Amino acid sequence: MDSSGPEVLFRRKGRLGHIILNRPRAINALTHGMVREMLAALA
Repeated sequence: MDSSGPEVLFRRKGRLGHIILNRPRAINALTHGMVREMLAALA
């Protein structure tokens, strides 16, 4: 993670969930850690 904050952001509005990738310098390329975070949030 760099100084710009978390690599994955999660937001929920009612029944709608948003997963926002936050790695602009890496063109939002996924890392294994990001995938684990997303799977945990979706579980």
